[in-house]
Amino acid sequence: MAQAKPRSRVTRQTVTRDGKRIRVTTTTHLDGSVSTKVTDAPPLEWRLQAAAIKRLHGMAARGLDFAFAGDMNGLPLLSPSSKVKAKATGMTPGEHDIRIYLPHGRLGLIELKNADGRPSSEQTARHKRLAELGFDRQAVVKEREENEVADAVERIVRGWMGE
Repeated sequence: MAQAKPRSRVTRQTVTRDGKRIRVTTTTHLDGSVSTKVTDAPPLEWRLQAAAIKRLHGMAARGLDFAFAGDMNGLPLLSPSSKVKAKATGMTPGEHDIRIYLPHGRLGLIELKNADGRPSSEQTARHKRLAELGFDRQAVVKEREENEVADAVERIVRGWMGE
């Protein structure tokens, strides 16, 4: 039986320093030396969503004719008892983060991801199923900064309103 090749050991940790999230990657090399790399960490997804919702509130306050609602369907983040309650009351894994209610009964759906994020398998399946049902106004916004997410969401909503 062949033995596994020894490999370097890599650990990653995200911490907050001076109010800013950073990612610390430490590598222990085969020769015993250690190297550390510090990079900016992307913002948490809930902060991106909060920035988008704030922008949508501003758009609505300026008289644009739409309504919206946000969700936090992060079932993995819930306690076991909260998961049971969430599922029983209809929380669905993979649901979009923001729903945009447009004039004439149209619906827009927006999924938010930070720069390192990608849709989960539940999200991919749910978004595909909704498209099959005819909900064709779906967007995934993937940006690094909160203001970039808010700008992208505003562009998308204005585009849907102009259809």
